[in-house]
Amino acid sequence: KEESRGIEDHVNIIRDYRSKIEIELSSICDVLSVKKAANLLSLLTKLLRVAELAPTHLILLGLALNFSVLYYEILNSPDHACNLAKQVCISCYVC
Repeated sequence: KEESRGIEDHVNIIRDYRSKIEIELSSICDVLSVKKAANLLSLLTKLLRVAELAPTHLILLGLALNFSVLYYEILNSPDHACNLAKQVCISCYVC
């Protein structure tokens, strides 16, 4: 709207402010993603302490899938995601 009125200074101020807000929101989302990863790791360690589950147990398979998605999509680490998936597959074949 401001551009159509010819107020270029206002447009530049608005663009700068929008850019700052986008950067801040991006950093907040990154923190939340890491916090979610930490919560998943905590849950995994609690589950493994409580019971010795078979490698083919659905809870362990679901956790492995969630962690591989976490590594791939959130932490941008496809190598870790693939290695985790391979380890799970190998441990399932051994049983």
